[in-house]
Amino acid sequence: MARKTLSKKLRFDVFKRDGFKCQYCGITPEKEILQVDHIIPVAEGGENDIDNLITSCPNCNNQIDYMNLQPSHLPYQMVKNLHIQKQF
Repeated sequence: MARKTLSKKLRFDVFKRDGFKCQYCGITPEKEILQVDHIIPVAEGGENDIDNLITSCPNCNNQIDYMNLQPSHLPYQMVKNLHIQKQF
């Protein structure tokens, strides 16, 4: 199955929701070009749904080790998702 491209509107909606800053380190587009990253990677079944997308800078996007992230270092959206999953 071919990977679907994110629309420009969806990318903008993610950037807008996240305040136009990397949700891992807080960097802004004045200092770095931002990207949209999947919280759950597509390779692991993640969807292109806005709730599975997050704004990140290239450095954070390329160096994320999901297994070693501590809750204090997780972006709000991931903490929220983990919290919801733990309730069930």
